[in-house]
Amino acid sequence: RAADLVAPIVAAKCTPCHSPTGVEPNRPYQTYDQVKKAQIDILTQVRACRMPKPGSEPLTEAERTTLLGWLYCDAPNN
Repeated sequence: RAADLVAPIVAAKCTPCHSPTGVEPNRPYQTYDQVKKAQIDILTQVRACRMPKPGSEPLTEAERTTLLGWLYCDAPNN
């Protein structure tokens, strides 16, 4: 499942900031529905290499490729 490959990336690289206790609590990415709702914003930020923010652990090339591919393909939950 594509979502099974993406979920660990989001949990490790996005959720630390995008959670109720993170620096972006108004944009939580803890569930599939939350990520799906923000799909275009996440796609834009990751594609432009603006996320994760400097000082955070960056996405590896493989993680970026997996995440962008999933987002470009309408973020299926399969």
